[in-house]
Amino acid sequence: TILDLLELETKIHEYPLDGISLRYVLEGKKDVRGQGMGFMHRNGAKSWVNQQYKLISPKKDAPYELYDLLKDPSEEQNIVSQEREMFEKMKAELGSWVASVERSNRGEDYP
Repeated sequence: TILDLLELETKIHEYPLDGISLRYVLEGKKDVRGQGMGFMHRNGAKSWVNQQYKLISPKKDAPYELYDLLKDPSEEQNIVSQEREMFEKMKAELGSWVASVERSNRGEDYP
């Protein structure tokens, strides 16, 4: 996001990025993310959030919870059992993102 805002040329785009730029959202040019966004916490919590849903494992090895953020912004109704297809899709996306972050942490994405 910062590199995009400053319009700096860099080689960083030659390597995988574990996040997305929010430049266009901050500039008011776009209000919908094109892809989900992942989060991890040192306690083992991880989540994947798209425009409508949030998948979260609140601590290491905890069961996943799924929330419809448009219908339930307070995240009170876990809908994993009602939305199995969305749950599986988001779980796969989160797993791919976590694997990418772990590769980056090991330095495998960079020469």
